[in-house]
Amino acid sequence: MTGSAVVAVALIPSRRTAVLPCAADPELWYDGSREAEAKAACKGCPARDNCLTLALEADEPWGLWGGYTETERQRLATGRTPRACRTCGLDCVPDRVDRARCDRCTTDPDGRNINDDRDAIARMAADGFTDRQIGERLDWPIGKIKTCRERHSIPSAWTNGGGRNRPASDVKPCGTYAAYRRHKRRNEPVDEACRVAHNNRSADMRQARAGAPTGDSQ
Repeated sequence: MTGSAVVAVALIPSRRTAVLPCAADPELWYDGSREAEAKAACKGCPARDNCLTLALEADEPWGLWGGYTETERQRLATGRTPRACRTCGLDCVPDRVDRARCDRCTTDPDGRNINDDRDAIARMAADGFTDRQIGERLDWPIGKIKTCRERHSIPSAWTNGGGRNRPASDVKPCGTYAAYRRHKRRNEPVDEACRVAHNNRSADMRQARAGAPTGDSQ
């Protein structure tokens, strides 16, 4: 590798070297609406392989590196094989091994892509919405909501993905036994207020079984 190439690779994280195609417009590689343009520019970049290696080693969560999006890099890390999209021809890592199209080319006819709503899905799931409720609010089939959660490791609000139809306004706040159960169900850290609520409930139940008056009795 020549000295100039070494310098170019060293500056990849900041994208400030004029040797790389991303130097002229760095924001392009973080603009999802211009993903195809960025991928095309990456295709002939001399530092592409090194760029991708750096992003994979650093587990870079943002932007397009080495010609692949953050979602595609996650798939590469699990052993998925990259291929050329049969629709647009750009390099991609499909979401299924039996698929040969990139995420952008598998959007709905109206141009929507379920991955674009992943942040909203994560927030609603954390607030206690079921897959069905999320789908109704975002206008997606329940199957696509479930697939998006699994693809991006978003935990379900309920262990079976369904559960009761409970609006977010009814979700109990921290400091209650219901919140303690919610933390445990999602494998989240339990805060002190919820732990105290759980201990108090356990003590009341032990007293009730022993026939003694509970803490709420007068």
